[in-house]
Amino acid sequence: VAVYPGNVLAINMSKPQGFSYKSGQYMLVNCAAVSPLEWHPFSITSAPNDDYLSVHIKILGDWTRGLKTKFSQACQPAINGQSGLLRAECLKGDNSPRYQTVTF
Repeated sequence: VAVYPGNVLAINMSKPQGFSYKSGQYMLVNCAAVSPLEWHPFSITSAPNDDYLSVHIKILGDWTRGLKTKFSQACQPAINGQSGLLRAECLKGDNSPRYQTVTF
């Protein structure tokens, strides 16, 4: 996770095994620590052949500001050996079996 000039949050994560996509596709992102019921679409900014996934998020509203705050808190140096990193889960839900989603 990095915050770039212009208030852009970059999130890089490992690509789940078997996950494939084409340029121009998006993923739905949920951060339960910010709002458990809100899902937001973000374009995947990594190339399909990369071994990681990335999204770049412009900090514009309450939800994206909350996401930046949560990542800023979680990515502080570990205290007493406890990592604050958030876990990403790739789920294939019954409601939309064709699409995978990532939750933080």
